[in-house]
Parts: sequence; C-alpha cells; structure tokens
Amino acid sequence: MKSYQITINDQSYAVEIEDLSATPIRVRVNGELFSVKLEEGPPAAQSPLKLARAAAPAPLPSAARSPAASPNTNIVAAPMPGVIMDIRVAAGQEVARGQELCILEAMKMRNSLRAPRAGVIAEIKVSEGQTVGHGEALFVFGRGASQADEDRGEEQFV
Repeated sequence: MKSYQITINDQSYAVEIEDLSATPIRVRVNGELFSVKLEEGPPAAQSPLKLARAAAPAPLPSAARSPAASPNTNIVAAPMPGVIMDIRVAAGQEVARGQELCILEAMKMRNSLRAPRAGVIAEIKVSEGQTVGHGEALFVFGRGASQADEDRGEEQFV
C-alpha cells in the first residue's frame, strides 16, 4: 500500500492507495475507504492538456478531527491511519493521564499516543506491526481504583 499526504486548499489529507492494477482501486482517504474506477481515455500525447479545478473534498466533521480520545470515553482510537510500532502498556496496567500508550507510525513519522485520563487498561485491541485505520479502537479503559474514586468525586494525590 502506498501512502501519500495531499493538500487541497490548505486542507491536508492522508491518502493510501492499495493495488493500482486492481479494478476497482481501493483508496483510503483520512481512514475512509473508497472504491475508484479509472476510465480509459485517449493517450496524453494525442490530447491537449486541459486543467480543471477539482472541487475540494468536504472538510472532515469536527468529531473526525478530535484527539485520539477524550477524558470522557473508555476507548482510545487511532487519530490517523498508520502502523502500530511499539505498545508501551499491558492489559491490567494502571496508567496516568498523559502516559505513553503506544507509538503509531504514519507517513514515516512516529507519533506518541498518550492516555487521555488515568485508569486501568482493560483491553489492548491491536498488536505491534498491525496497520490501523483512522478511528479504529486501540485501547479500552476499564474501571480501576482511580476511576471509581473519580466517580465518587474523590481526588487521589500521588
């Protein structure tokens, strides 16, 4: 799969193209999958070059641009498509807010994904080397001592 970063009207899009010889071609734009069919036309040398301004894709809804997770959710999702390079926590482990959970490589850049809140990692839904899509669940928080105390309105001081 080839990955590209495309900018249209100052809006950046992560584009992944699977097999160009397939019909239809599967293209993923910011994590959303599209099937594209190329139509044959006259060879470029026989037709004059005509440029037309293409309509810019609609901007992503604000939910799609949100961080990997908010403090009010139990799911940590991939903020962009990429490959999980390193998982830094284990299921059952208590984590602090801001603690590194994993490294996600996207567009040859390593991105540190951090815990949006304190709690216990109940489930790890990915493995190292796995390709993930935008919004795909990576980690699930469970109810640990920290969460139960927060629910009762108690603060913990470390």
